Amino acid sequence: MKNILKRIIVFFVCALLFSGSIVGYSDNTVKSATYANKNKVLVVYFSHTGTTKKVAKRIRKITGGTMFRIKEKNKYPSDYDQMLNVAQSEQESKARPAIKNKVKSIKKYDIILIGYPIWWGDAPMAVYSFLETYNLSGKTIIPFCTSGGTEISKSVKGIRKVCKKSKVKSGLTANDVSNKKLRKWLKKNKVIK
Repeated sequence: MKNILKRIIVFFVCALLFSGSIVGYSDNTVKSATYANKNKVLVVYFSHTGTTKKVAKRIRKITGGTMFRIKEKNKYPSDYDQMLNVAQSEQESKARPAIKNKVKSIKKYDIILIGYPIWWGDAPMAVYSFLETYNLSGKTIIPFCTSGGTEISKSVKGIRKVCKKSKVKSGLTANDVSNKKLRKWLKKNKVIK
């Protein structure tokens, strides 16, 4: 009786282990099949309140890319009105605020998805600081934004001006966008299959 019980336990343990490896294998297969090709994807974002960060995390999860947060050296004020005043002043002077971190090897990335909030109709100047820090020639730049009402078009024009040797795609205003719409947008831009 003990031998039969041992065999049953061993059988169930093996079955659980085997089924777990099959499930894990299937999940990995689905994930790897989602990515478009062997292009390396970098998901860059600047986020003041966390809204853009949430979208960037969702995009990173869908694409399997590497995530990078732009951190300004001198933090913007936490008070929203004060922050907007600083943002407006930076835009008027075409400032390039210092950023305190860098991507270690930008050369290895083919596609850069870059996200930011819209401030005074444009991307925060720290985003332009980031873009002008690197040689992005030949890379595909795909902007996305979060906004209280302004569309992304003006900031895409600005990005095209500073990334003249890159292929800058049409952007996405990603407020309240479902994962299904994100996937559709990423497929359209050939980031995923």
